[in-house]
Amino acid sequence: MAAKSLLTPEQWAEARAMYEMGETPTRIGEAMTKKSGVEVNAVAVDARRRREDWRKIDDASAQAAKQARAIVDGIVDDNTIVRRAQIDIAADVKAGIIVKHREDWIGFRQDSAGLPIDDKNAQQCAKLRAEILEKMHNGERKAWGITDSEDDSRELRVVIERK
Repeated sequence: MAAKSLLTPEQWAEARAMYEMGETPTRIGEAMTKKSGVEVNAVAVDARRRREDWRKIDDASAQAAKQARAIVDGIVDDNTIVRRAQIDIAADVKAGIIVKHREDWIGFRQDSAGLPIDDKNAQQCAKLRAEILEKMHNGERKAWGITDSEDDSRELRVVIERK
């Protein structure tokens, strides 16, 4: 049986708030000892933190963002097998978007290949199309949560064509 806490629930709530804002268990213990007159050491604060799963604000924000992405991607089931299937489906959708983006760029390259070099109007139109395509793709990637770390399409590739 755990020992009865000498701090009130309100005092523990204050200690938790201090931890969430970045304070260390040692500093929290010192502050609570001053306020309550009861000695509270860092070990007690740390034990309570682990038992109640206290998280710093940054940790909580990251966890909330991760959970939001999972909900948006449709990955909400706690069953491991179902969850893996949901992850596979979300990955397939994102992979399809990446493939579509690559196809768009291949099409743009093919369309632009025959442009006359001296036709400034055609060159400006091609540049404008490329900028629009890039902005559209960036928006889609952002909306779908596709980051560069998940995609290798920006790797440097050198192609030498010999005739």
